[in-house]
Amino acid sequence: MTTVVAVLTLAGTAVAFVQSMLFPIVPVLPRLLDAPLTETAWAVTGALLCAALATTGDGTAR
Repeated sequence: MTTVVAVLTLAGTAVAFVQSMLFPIVPVLPRLLDAPLTETAWAVTGALLCAALATTGDGTAR
């Protein structure tokens, strides 16, 4: 049980860290991807959606 809690805590911390690193790069994404801001917003949305689904999957696995 302790191992499960430790793994889930580590996974949650990793997801939070990745998400916190995503937002400062949002203004730079159009230049990096050579695309309009409206299209780069989908990159952020996709990353958030994937993280939400992955976190939910990790939390409900038995």
